[in-house]
Amino acid sequence: MLLHIRLDKINENLMMDSKNNYTDTEIARFMDKAGDLSVISMGYSEGWKVLAENMGGFGILLNMVITVLILPLFGRDSGVQMEELARSARFGQKRLNLSRILSAYLAATVLYFASMMIYFSILMMPFGFEGGNQPIQNNVRTFFHFIILHIYNNL
Repeated sequence: MLLHIRLDKINENLMMDSKNNYTDTEIARFMDKAGDLSVISMGYSEGWKVLAENMGGFGILLNMVITVLILPLFGRDSGVQMEELARSARFGQKRLNLSRILSAYLAATVLYFASMMIYFSILMMPFGFEGGNQPIQNNVRTFFHFIILHIYNNL
């Protein structure tokens, strides 16, 4: 009974999928292979689902914060600027600019990875790390695409 409902949903989603515009022959092949499917593994993956849903917003916010934090590396000394003049005269302006750019990249990379690891740990601790090998099935559309991909790989 449940497999019949699954086949109806797959057929309905294939018909409604305007992005790929499947032909009738392709739909028939997909439905033949979908009928052969018996079990699709599912398991607990709530932590990974929550991580995938929230990572994008956190990444954008983190990039803005890191940009504000490394901006002073490119700022000029508002006072006398003697240190800038001494470094420029001894090593040259190109070397000074190169060292600023490299230190900005290094600082941004370290801050990004450290922040992402802290965010990952805080978010995953309540849910646990189980389910990393499970396909993330957070909605019907994602599950449908997983089924189509599984069928397509077995053609």
